[in-house]
Amino acid sequence: MKLSEKDKKMLNGEYGEAKKIAMEKILKYAKIVGAEELCDVTKSTAACDCMDEFLLEGNTLDAVLSKSYLGKEMELDTLVDDNCLFQDDVCCIDGEDYENCNQTKEFFEENMRFLNRACQLGTIRASTCAPYLTGWIPLMGEVFLTTESSNVLFCNSIWGARGNGGGQGTTFWSTLTGRTPKFGLHLDENRIGTHVFHIDCRTDTREDWDLLGYVMGGFLEADSVPVLADGFKRPDLNKVKSFFTSLATTSSAELCLIVGISPEARELEDALKGKRPQAEITITQEMIEEARLTLGCQTSGPINFVQIGCPHCSVEELQHYADYLKGKKVAQGMRFFIYTTMATLKMAEDSGIAQTIRKTGAHLMTCGCVDVTTNLTDGSIAVGLSSTKLTHYQKSERSVPIYYGTDKQCMDAAIRGYWEVNDGK
Repeated sequence: MKLSEKDKKMLNGEYGEAKKIAMEKILKYAKIVGAEELCDVTKSTAACDCMDEFLLEGNTLDAVLSKSYLGKEMELDTLVDDNCLFQDDVCCIDGEDYENCNQTKEFFEENMRFLNRACQLGTIRASTCAPYLTGWIPLMGEVFLTTESSNVLFCNSIWGARGNGGGQGTTFWSTLTGRTPKFGLHLDENRIGTHVFHIDCRTDTREDWDLLGYVMGGFLEADSVPVLADGFKRPDLNKVKSFFTSLATTSSAELCLIVGISPEARELEDALKGKRPQAEITITQEMIEEARLTLGCQTSGPINFVQIGCPHCSVEELQHYADYLKGKKVAQGMRFFIYTTMATLKMAEDSGIAQTIRKTGAHLMTCGCVDVTTNLTDGSIAVGLSSTKLTHYQKSERSVPIYYGTDKQCMDAAIRGYWEVNDGK
């Protein structure tokens, strides 16, 4: 194993016990994945809230992280290497509104205690699944780490940055030391397309891209690198962030080369680098419609919970929602949540967008979503969602009807208190 002088000093304990143990863990990890050297990590994300599975490990962030990932309880002096930007991932509370999330003040304050301690130790508080919306953007060739599956795809595919999906433990070690094993998608030979997709379906809207990723993922095996070759309309940021979120739901892909969009795929030949693909697949509109029908409940009915915002909404999306909702009111008894980042919410408030949305009775929320915000859907008779990811997972989590549709269908259902199947198609 090739080690830098700083690596050796960390192993010798010159940077403290926490970094010493973390480096020892990284070297064991490197051996398992067959890495011959380490590389610098300059950006990372991971959760820092008081997650349920950690509660038995201790009642402070220091105790939880050190006992869980270092094997020894200790007080930490930092979570972050000097050369790494670390933002927290989504968490189980809203930034400030715990009551509308069906949470207690005590639960909210306990989680804020964890998050505040994380900030004292060098974390930037973002609490989002879409950190690229808040300035966390690794450039081409830059090494990053994240526990967010859609973010791995986004950064590898759109920016040309280099990262492998990581768990809480491996991300903690590398954020603390600024080093990670060089393997997987850090290496050129693993960034070659394996499955070529020809697109013969609609790609006009964000929802079209959401369903496209969901269907494509079903054709992929482990370690696949899909390539979107042709037939699609050029997407924008809002479309590709939904696309990567759904692709990560039905596959383990961490890189998807989009010809003409990805910096490593100016042409199809760039994506394949002279290799023959394992498969060529055409995605048809019939496949998309079949997925739509199997995703959500197909019987119209009353509804009292609706969520938009997975991944978290951009300010552009919030502006579109405000324009559509202006002058309308959500139905009595309806709980309508639109999730965004804390930074985006501030922009929306300063621009008057948030006020327009809130006048309808909708709630603008941050930090989580229906999948991670504890108790959010308690008391719901039916749930309406515009995310294939959320619909996919909520079907196994809830016994009430789960509806999937467009953002417009969700807004209409929130206003009517009723989900009309096929409305808005």
